[in-house]
Amino acid sequence: LLVSEAMADPDERLARAAIAATARLPGEGVSTVFLRRLPDLPAERQAALLRALARRDEPEPVEAARRWVREAEPGPLRTAAVELLGEKGDARDVPLLAGLLQGPDREAALAALRRVPGLAVRAALLEVAARGEPLDDEGFLELLAERQVNGAAVLLVNRLRERPGAHAAALLKALGALADPALVPAILDAAPAGAVEPAIEAALQIWRRAGRTDEAVRWVWERYATETDPAWRRGLLQAAAALGGASGWQPVAAALHDADEGVRAAAVRALAGWPSPEVLPVLLSVAGGADEKAAVIALRGALRLLDEAAGMNPADQLAAWRRALELARRPEERRLALAGLGGSGLAGAVELITPWLEEANLRAEAVHALLQLAAKLPPDRTGALRRALEGVEIKDANLRKQVEETLARLRQAGAGSDAR
Repeated sequence: LLVSEAMADPDERLARAAIAATARLPGEGVSTVFLRRLPDLPAERQAALLRALARRDEPEPVEAARRWVREAEPGPLRTAAVELLGEKGDARDVPLLAGLLQGPDREAALAALRRVPGLAVRAALLEVAARGEPLDDEGFLELLAERQVNGAAVLLVNRLRERPGAHAAALLKALGALADPALVPAILDAAPAGAVEPAIEAALQIWRRAGRTDEAVRWVWERYATETDPAWRRGLLQAAAALGGASGWQPVAAALHDADEGVRAAAVRALAGWPSPEVLPVLLSVAGGADEKAAVIALRGALRLLDEAAGMNPADQLAAWRRALELARRPEERRLALAGLGGSGLAGAVELITPWLEEANLRAEAVHALLQLAAKLPPDRTGALRRALEGVEIKDANLRKQVEETLARLRQAGAGSDAR
């Protein structure tokens, strides 16, 4: 009785404490007692009480939540009821929650549908999807993918075919997560002209999930060989880059000479995103070309590959770094190149970094690169590096301190090496 009275007390802190206490009160039937009291409380306290009672292992709060989801006006209590069904409801609550997707509790309903426990929830979601209307809700499409409602894939393809202009990208994204390879031809056929890239990405995702990357590679190049639509050719080149070395880079390089400007640009982007270093010579060639935009994209791709060039022959790697620095026309790419050289661990990198100590706007980056190298090179290979750091003028006190500490360590290590 004291707790029940305190819940309605004007003192907000006392009321909140009393409500919280209902979750811990001993005995059976506690929820029933306090649920009768709930309608007499202000809206926010109603919601707080329902959340507190939800922590009890009793069925009454769930049944009450179902009633309030159906009958209560939008507000704190209904939102709390939706949250409770997400936590402790079951497949029976899926249609009830889905019915809120068009109203003010949409986000709470989606969150609840993501959490409703039970294996039967997938079948319930499939039944809801079959009604059609929820397929116009992109959040519901994401939900189908998250909960792996694979049976909905055919429904999504039909929706894509019937309404090609509505939510095509979201439908294709969900299909990428749900469909099996047998549906790929239908998906590609149903994809509207403005959704080429999402359609290709969905197909690749389906093939990858099925472990059939070789089939994806074969399809990309068979389609590319006969495709005349520049949008599809651009998308297929990006697909080749996503598949990487398995797809062969030579056809992508050949597309650099395509008659369509957009296809040429897509080829540059595809090569710049290539995951393995065999495309470095092509990228460096493009980086030296007259097209400034393409040159920047290609150079950045080359610098990324050099950063990741584990196992590459050191002499070839150093030559590529040298060429990349020569081609860097802007300070931004020069900074990237210096940082990459610092992390390369190549003794020959000192020679490439040192000239940039004379450039006032890049001196700090060059010093940082040398400091990085100092931590990677053996003591007997740091002579040129020490001389470069000893001769540089540094205004920044923190950076100067780092240089002095590094030089002291290198001298000490060098003396120890000489003594041995």
